Amino acid sequence: MARIIQISDFHLFTDPERLYHGILPTVTLKKVLASIRKEPREIQLHLATGDLVSDDPAAYAVLAGILAE
Repeated sequence: MARIIQISDFHLFTDPERLYHGILPTVTLKKVLASIRKEPREIQLHLATGDLVSDDPAAYAVLAGILAE
């Protein structure tokens, strides 16, 4: 059976200290990814959907850096 992980609506900013509805999106995304890495079973597909960045297209570079980790 294929294992798929979907994470959605990161709402990242270029400033990692900027809050989005009371949370730090960069910190939260990194915690979610760390949790996924601990998954003992192989994951065949990762999906990132929804609002990946919030305000600035430059935040896609931030996202690329986080995902490259």
